[in-house]
Amino acid sequence: MSGSDTHVGFVSLLPVAHLVLTILTIGASYVTSTELKHVPRFLPTVSTTHLRQPESAIFAWGMTMCAVLMALLVAIKFLQLKEYMAHVPEQNSRPLFKSLNRAALGTGLAAAVVLTCVACFPADVAPVFHDVVLLAYLVAVSAYQILVTRLLLYQNSISYASKCFRVILCAAAPSLFVAGLALRVVHEQLGGGSSMLQAAAVCDYVFVLVVCLFFMSYFFDFRLIRFVCFVEPKRQRWPSRHSAEQMRSLLVGDT
Repeated sequence: MSGSDTHVGFVSLLPVAHLVLTILTIGASYVTSTELKHVPRFLPTVSTTHLRQPESAIFAWGMTMCAVLMALLVAIKFLQLKEYMAHVPEQNSRPLFKSLNRAALGTGLAAAVVLTCVACFPADVAPVFHDVVLLAYLVAVSAYQILVTRLLLYQNSISYASKCFRVILCAAAPSLFVAGLALRVVHEQLGGGSSMLQAAAVCDYVFVLVVCLFFMSYFFDFRLIRFVCFVEPKRQRWPSRHSAEQMRSLLVGDT
């Protein structure tokens, strides 16, 4: 019997893939919609760049893949924080840590599911539903960022600058979303020319970038993840009474 300790570096590249795929998806729908003259060429809002085909299909496919990557990042971060709690003695006496970690997992997965709904139901197809799920996405992703940032404040291994950076991102995301929404409402109610819509579009794009940067910060956290894989014969089973040290000695003895 043999054991192998393998460092899977691709895990740290998942945040990079999430960022790149998000930029490519929004960029592709933006270029397609403007080239086909479906929207104004200069700074249309994100919601208006996927109202018609083929950009609607591009956006739906790309953002669904982004949602899958987001769910993976959320799950891996949950397991990483859970492992951290198990190996730090003073954290074991803090049930708040466990509760916050579970809440972060739930809100993060909810944000991924809601993002899929946002992508697959454009504003012109189901305007009310689109607005509701968009607001739900803001609530879920903001709650996730706040919960994870609160958990990371427990970790002394994370630098003070990194913690401050994530706190700033947590505050920036909902602020940008609310600012963009307010600008659109004021434009619809009072009018204000194209400049107000363009300002709302800027808020939209920066909001997306802020969310991606938050997940991109996991790149530095995931570099330390290691997976340990033990291989055993098909018919052999470990007796439940063996301790970890006994199991390790058996491994050495068999090799």
